[in-house]
Amino acid sequence: MDNARLSLLTVSGATLIAATLLIVLGLDLGWVAQHKLETTLISGALLVTVATWGIWATFQRDENAADGVDRVLDSRKRELAYIERELLVREEMFARRWIRMETALDTPMSIDLLDSHLDDEALARLSERDREVLALIENEAKRAFDGVLANRYAAGDGVNVPLIMDDLHDFITRVARVYQPDATEPVLETNIELLAKAVSRACLHLLVSIERLPMDLQRYNLAKAYRQLRRAAHYYGKYRNIEPYLTHGMNLAHISRVALGASPIAVGVGWVAGKLARYGASTLAERLVNKQLVVLMHDFVKAIGFEVAIVYGGHFRYRDANFVFGVELVELESIRDDQAGTAAAMRTLAALSLRNEYDRIYLFRLLARRASATPARFRGAVTLTDVERQRIYGQLLKHAQDSGLDMSRPRVLRWQRDISRRLNVEVADEKALVVAG
Repeated sequence: MDNARLSLLTVSGATLIAATLLIVLGLDLGWVAQHKLETTLISGALLVTVATWGIWATFQRDENAADGVDRVLDSRKRELAYIERELLVREEMFARRWIRMETALDTPMSIDLLDSHLDDEALARLSERDREVLALIENEAKRAFDGVLANRYAAGDGVNVPLIMDDLHDFITRVARVYQPDATEPVLETNIELLAKAVSRACLHLLVSIERLPMDLQRYNLAKAYRQLRRAAHYYGKYRNIEPYLTHGMNLAHISRVALGASPIAVGVGWVAGKLARYGASTLAERLVNKQLVVLMHDFVKAIGFEVAIVYGGHFRYRDANFVFGVELVELESIRDDQAGTAAAMRTLAALSLRNEYDRIYLFRLLARRASATPARFRGAVTLTDVERQRIYGQLLKHAQDSGLDMSRPRVLRWQRDISRRLNVEVADEKALVVAG
């Protein structure tokens, strides 16, 4: 029963009782005068009845009103619970999409991903450790070459896989302890997600390096692949004979060409044609195979070392002269009004030897949008050596001049001042800087 109906019933009852009393009194006033006690009792009973009726009606009205409020609140709670579930589902969906994007691109999307919490002194110490790791990786690659040359990993007609795994574990541990000297078992103490990502990136490097070989090494078993590697090591005899071919390392040319927008079919045709050309002369083909196999072994050691350094050494991949140069090149192109230097910048980015291939995609995307990479957050003045910073500035000026950039424009002059501050280089005579670069 609603409040209006309850109020109407209360008023009607009270009116009916009052009318009955008046009629009785009007019919026989003499009787009232003779029976005062009875009249008083009757009047009191009527008043108590009316009061009780009113109190009961009031309680009923309040109770019904409270029930109505509770029903409305319950309905609102159910609606809010449904909206909450919908929001949780959407949040989970967006979180999964973000994780997939981060896993696929693995790029510095935010400054929070960088070592922004470190002061210059701590970051400089990390950079020194990076250089220790690079020397350690090079020594390990030489040790692996010597081991294959001495047939260290052979086991009858097969390969001594446990020995390879032991050497790999020892290498990973030594790299990790450069950054974390107190770690006893770095691999066991590391987050599984970080390890899984590192393994997947290293496998990608290995697969791409194998794909560029003029042979189907990916179809070989371990024993046959090892025999090919040993034959290549014997061909060169000493590691220093192959060192001139290891300057760039991990040259993912085909992936870079696809990233540049080349048709995968055209890339595949070019790759097949390159293979046929390599097999034109058997002697040259054999020499090329041997060289590529040794480079592959070096690339594998390098990829493993880089991934370990990324896991244990913070943002090792960004404390790299090549990456900083790529970021500064994208920044230079972002201030231009024309696109005269875009093609040259794309070729330069495609040829860069980066510590993580996903960073190349990141730079290409910025270049395509003509967006800034905010290079100041990578703090090249702290992480790079004087020679590296000077070389980067000289290469950038050379790119600007070769692509016809007007060096007298206000934006270009402001860019020169900014990069001088970011890299801590002195803006001297432009020609001298270009020669130095």
